[in-house]
Amino acid sequence: MAIFTGKVYDAFYINKEYTTIQVQVNDEERGIIYNHFVEADPNDGEYQALVEEGFDVDTLITRTIEYKKQAGRKLADMVENRARELLETVLIKERIRDSAMPLAIELAKEAMNIPEIRAEKDDLVAEKDNLLVEKDNIASEINQADTWLRDKTGALTDVEIKLGQRQKAVKLNAEQYDAMISLNDNKEELFKAKLWALDYCKPRSKQIKSKIRRASTVLEIFSIMHACLEADEL
Repeated sequence: MAIFTGKVYDAFYINKEYTTIQVQVNDEERGIIYNHFVEADPNDGEYQALVEEGFDVDTLITRTIEYKKQAGRKLADMVENRARELLETVLIKERIRDSAMPLAIELAKEAMNIPEIRAEKDDLVAEKDNLLVEKDNIASEINQADTWLRDKTGALTDVEIKLGQRQKAVKLNAEQYDAMISLNDNKEELFKAKLWALDYCKPRSKQIKSKIRRASTVLEIFSIMHACLEADEL
C-alpha cells in the first residue's frame, strides 16, 4: 500500500517532460494537504498504486491541463492586482501633488527622486513584465498540451478502429498460449493485463474492478473476465 492510498486529493504531471507526477495527499488526521512526488514509470510500485487510485495516463493528462489553466488564472489575477496597486499608488501621489501647498509639492517631488523609491518602482515594473511573460509562457504550454491531447485522442481512435477491423481475424497459436503461462507471474505483464481488464470492465461494478486490482496472476484476471462474460450472457 502506498503512502497516499485512499488519500489522493489530486495528481498531475509537474514537469515539461511528463516524467514526474505531483500527488496531492489529503491527510485528514493532521488536517493538511501535502505534496508527494512519483516517477511516471509503469514498473514503479507507487505509480501502479496511483493508477489503482484512478489516475491513469488519460486522467493525469486531463488533470495537468486543468492545473495549468488554474495556474494561468492565478497568475493573471496576480498581475491584475499588482497593476491595480501600482495605479492606486500613482493616483495617490498625483492627488497629493495637485492638492498640496507649493512646499508640499516640492517635498513630494523630492521624495519621488529618492533612490530607494525609484528602485522600488522600477522593481515593480520589472516584476509586472516578468509576470506577463510567464503568463504568455503558461498559455503557450496549455495550447501545446491541448494540441497534444487532441492528437493523442485521434491516434487512439484510429488504433481502436483498426483493432476493431482486425479483431475477428486474430488467432492465437500454441506459442502464444505458452507465453501466457510462462508470464503468468510477471509483474509487468500483470500490470498491463490489469490496465486492459479495467478498461474493458469500465461499465461494470466496483466489485469486479476491485477483484481485478487484487489479482496476483494473469490467469486470475482471465478467470475474472470469464465470469464477467458469463454474467453478461445470462
